[in-house]
Amino acid sequence: MALVRRNRPLALTGAAVIILFVTLAIGSPIVAFRINRDRLEAEAARQHETQLRLQAQAQELVSRQKAYASDTSAASHALDEGNFGLARKLLTGHGPQPGQQTCAALSGVICGPNPGRAT
Repeated sequence: MALVRRNRPLALTGAAVIILFVTLAIGSPIVAFRINRDRLEAEAARQHETQLRLQAQAQELVSRQKAYASDTSAASHALDEGNFGLARKLLTGHGPQPGQQTCAALSGVICGPNPGRAT
């Protein structure tokens, strides 16, 4: 105690350093745990977003295939009736956009990337 009385500023500085080290020793694992938890949550959210995006793309492809099949059938009926303009109008909008897959399911070709367009 005599050292504390003689060098009070030094004793207070030492106490402050000890308090800071204790705070650091307790706080660091807590912060590390929270950072890791947030990182895992972000990764799970990214995986979920990817899964939802792939599902949406698959549903969009199925919808495009059904629309193609329906319009092809209607165009066939229009051709049977001699209505070439309607048949052409029905089939005009079914070409794939850049980056989309082709939908030539009715012609026996498996849907795949469109080689004629840039992706």
